[in-house]
Amino acid sequence: MNTGTIDTGTIDTGTIDTATPEIATPHVGESPAAFHNWLTVERALFGLILLVATGVRFFQLTNQPLNLAEAANSWSAWLVASGQTLPMDAAPDSPLLYALYTIAFWIFGGNDFVARSLPVLCGIGTIWLLWYWRDWLGRTTVLLAAALMAFDPWLVAYSRLADSVALTIFLGMLTLTALLRLSELQQFAEAPSVDGDKPEARDEPAPIAPPSRADHDVHAEESE
Repeated sequence: MNTGTIDTGTIDTGTIDTATPEIATPHVGESPAAFHNWLTVERALFGLILLVATGVRFFQLTNQPLNLAEAANSWSAWLVASGQTLPMDAAPDSPLLYALYTIAFWIFGGNDFVARSLPVLCGIGTIWLLWYWRDWLGRTTVLLAAALMAFDPWLVAYSRLADSVALTIFLGMLTLTALLRLSELQQFAEAPSVDGDKPEARDEPAPIAPPSRADHDVHAEESE
């Protein structure tokens, strides 16, 4: 039975691409290189200023006990955190600071360090917000301003007091920073694209034009 002739010729393997695809493998030194590219002189100096400002504000923070005003601000929050009855005359100076004190005392316990740590963090946060002002003030100006704010006697003193002054300064700085960033985003959205065309506007209905004098005469003739 003739089953047909089978061609057993040698297969030309030269025309077959047997090369294996390259797989992208991460380099061992990629992460350190990326970190070195991220860590610029500006970031290093700003981080150093933040560290110095933190040390200045936390240095001997509980060396002196709370004064009368500080105790009045934190006492009512400590009573609520400890589950005691709050007297009617213990009105908090700042509702937001009172709420933050209540949460902090409930988690960490009531002591002078916790009471003064919240204003210290607000003072450090005020300096940290200067980092987002580089586009408006310039890099050198921001570094100089951060260094001055880190050692300013009034800012250091208010950051070490258990009252609402440091919190108010931080919230004011945060509001200004948010408004400036929002205006920058709006200007970026309204700016023309790379090819010179403006970004597509939203689909809005076309304004209705008032009737002209000719249309009024036509309607008058039709009515007659």
